[in-house]
Amino acid sequence: QEYTQLQQQHKQLHDEHHHQHNLVTTQISETLAEADALHHVTTQLSAEYSAQLSRQFGESQRQCSRMLRTQQTEAQVVAGMAALQREHASDKEMIHAMQQQQDMMNGMHQATTRDLTVFERDL
Repeated sequence: QEYTQLQQQHKQLHDEHHHQHNLVTTQISETLAEADALHHVTTQLSAEYSAQLSRQFGESQRQCSRMLRTQQTEAQVVAGMAALQREHASDKEMIHAMQQQQDMMNGMHQATTRDLTVFERDL
């Protein structure tokens, strides 16, 4: 009877051990499945984040290029305005010189007209 009792205890212990082993195996499988799922999600998020950063970087580069072009255009406009101002100043000087010449020619014309009037009168 004691032998039978020992045999039963041994069988119970064996069954319990087998049951515990199955539980641990199931837990390990579940944990591995969760780890795989987490790894998949993390990989997906990482790829999305990387793509987002890449898009943002590309947009930043395009904005910088636009700003540089704008600055270059602004510099060209400023240079163009300065050239126009120089041309305008040069034109004003030329007009002034032409007016002086015109005044001188008017003076000479008036003097010639006076001389001719005096000459006619003397005749």
